[in-house]
Amino acid sequence: MTRPALGAARSVLLVCWSLSLPLAVFAAGCDEGSSISADDEALLARLDALEERVHTLETQLGESVSPADLEPYATKAWVLEQLAGYATASDVAGYVSETDLAGYATDAELTAATAELATDADVAAAVADCAKTGDLAGYATTGDLDAYATLADIEDLVSSSGLDDVVRLISDNRVLNVPEDFDTVQEALASLDGWAIAATGSVTVKIADGTYALAGPIVVDHRDGTRIRIVGNPAAPENVVLTAAGFSAVVVRQNRALGWLEGVTLRGDDTTFANGVEATDGGVVRIGRSDAGLTVPPIIAEHFGEAGVGAYRGGSVFVDFGLFRDNGLYGVEVGEGGHVRARNATAERNGDAGFGAYNGGILRAVGSVARNNGRAGFEAGSATYVDGRLGRAEANGVDSGGNGYGANNGGVLRGDQAVSTGNGGHGFQAWNGSTISADGAQATENGKTGFFSQMGSAVAANQSTATDNGEHGFWALQSAGLHCTECVATGNGQDGFNVAASSSLQGGGTEASENGQSGFNVNQSSSAWLDGATATENGDCGFVAYEASALSAYQGVATGNGTDGFRANSGSSVQANESTATGNGEEGYEAYSLSAIEAVQSQATGNMRTGYQANVLSQVDAAGATSQSNSGAGMETNTNAVLQANWSTVTENAAEAFVARDGAVVHAEVATVTDNAAQSWFGDTVHCGGAYCFFNWSVFSGNYSPRFANVFWLGRMIFQDATVTLRDAGQVMWDVTATDDHGGTVITGTTGGTQPVPWWTTP
Repeated sequence: MTRPALGAARSVLLVCWSLSLPLAVFAAGCDEGSSISADDEALLARLDALEERVHTLETQLGESVSPADLEPYATKAWVLEQLAGYATASDVAGYVSETDLAGYATDAELTAATAELATDADVAAAVADCAKTGDLAGYATTGDLDAYATLADIEDLVSSSGLDDVVRLISDNRVLNVPEDFDTVQEALASLDGWAIAATGSVTVKIADGTYALAGPIVVDHRDGTRIRIVGNPAAPENVVLTAAGFSAVVVRQNRALGWLEGVTLRGDDTTFANGVEATDGGVVRIGRSDAGLTVPPIIAEHFGEAGVGAYRGGSVFVDFGLFRDNGLYGVEVGEGGHVRARNATAERNGDAGFGAYNGGILRAVGSVARNNGRAGFEAGSATYVDGRLGRAEANGVDSGGNGYGANNGGVLRGDQAVSTGNGGHGFQAWNGSTISADGAQATENGKTGFFSQMGSAVAANQSTATDNGEHGFWALQSAGLHCTECVATGNGQDGFNVAASSSLQGGGTEASENGQSGFNVNQSSSAWLDGATATENGDCGFVAYEASALSAYQGVATGNGTDGFRANSGSSVQANESTATGNGEEGYEAYSLSAIEAVQSQATGNMRTGYQANVLSQVDAAGATSQSNSGAGMETNTNAVLQANWSTVTENAAEAFVARDGAVVHAEVATVTDNAAQSWFGDTVHCGGAYCFFNWSVFSGNYSPRFANVFWLGRMIFQDATVTLRDAGQVMWDVTATDDHGGTVITGTTGGTQPVPWWTTP
């Protein structure tokens, strides 16, 4: 027989019973009228038993139940038969146990609850908070989980230990202490493998005071190396010593970078080719002071066989304020396109150069000091650029004759406002097509020359000073150029300025004083522009050009020099218009051997010999000049030379006013000649022997010689329109001396022409 339909009471019992079942059973539904699936037969069996008890209660309350009445209901055997295909206790071992149901309703509690569910209203109130099937619409069903992986599906996936090579991120500021956290700097850096450092983060490897023997180079190859700092003791870098035996101490290559290095001493064992810090192939290292108040170097690099710091093949090192000492070759070395910035740094006692660049390297060492290095202080070679402005090179190359600042083979060096002192060789030298800019620089007490430009090189040293150097103050040699306006050369062993072998000097307004030889010496087909220059108390000439050279010294001043004030010799020329030669040991102006001096409106005063002299096929143009108080003649020309002295003034000279001999020519028209010849060598005011002497329109008076004029050796003196006033009755007008070579000729009278006026006064 079939089971009777469930009534309201059974529905309520089902609802309440569902509260004690797992969610998987409850999800089948508990609202009135819901059907029970075949999968829930175990639950139905339980409910059948409850239903029997309910009917028993009804019978007791109404009428008694007979065995016949129970015939439609299931027996135990029937239930067992029906449950044969359902789960056993072992099958549900993983499901809810009795202990798990401790907080849920018991049969007794359910029985008692039925008394409270006598009406439909009671049932409705009881199920008011129960979920409906509609409420489960958003939850996943077993079918929805088919697309998800099971444990079996992920058995071949990596475990957590297999994630070691996966990049992790550091976004904060971390400190790795050596030796507290890691024994070595290398171990601290290795711990960062697999970690990226965000822009907001950083890692500082902090090294405690002590000496650490490196097992190998500290190689920084982290991709975020710009955010890595290696810091020792910034206030006392000598307290943190990293020793490297046979290798470079810190190495960065292949476009990697080290963001900061500070407070350490890197010490090598003088092994060849090892560096304290090495950046190659695009590697970058930054070294500096983290606190502007510090005065100690941020790094000390010493006793490495190659260099304290080296940058090669595009590598870069920034190492302001560093100290590099006692290294085998360089304090700082840059080559093959490398770059180093080492401002305000110090390089001392290194075997070769303090700061050196070659093969296209760039070195910026502004304000740095190089001292006591074996060969050079600062050196730019092989198409390099070195910036050593405001620096100091001291006592370099003392034994080797090395330079303070040097550029060679196309190198470019800046040494503006630098000081080069006490070096064994030159203060500044540019050699073989190189360039040096040294404006405002000082070269003092160097073994050789202060500023030297050689072999097609160029040196610009405007407003610079060369003092007490062993050779020249300034020297240009072998097609070289020297630009040196307003420079000063004082107390140098040879010339103040020497320009030789097809070289040139531009030195307007310069000063050369107390140098061992000449103030300005231009020779061997060279040239110099020295307008407004001053040569004072030099051992030889003030200004000299010889061997087919040219010198311009417009408004120049030569005072107290050992020989001539201005000299042109051996096919050379000197332009010295409006210049002054005073108190020089020999001539004021002298042109000799196919040379020429133009000294229009110049002055020769108080010189120990002649004021103006032209010798041996040479020429002196002293138009409008003044020759006064010289110990010799006022003006002299000899051996086929020419002296042009129109409109000149010749006065108070100890010897003759004019001397012309041996085929020479003197033009002194419209001249003023007074008070000369108090100590005449020849006893004449005008001495003309075998020469041509023109004095038309000139005025002579007060001259002391016994004879006013003497002409001999077929000489000719022309005094047309001239005025001659004898000093006294005892003075002879002129003497035409008869000699073995016959006498001379004196021509007087008038020219019949107009007295000329100075060309410089003509509008």
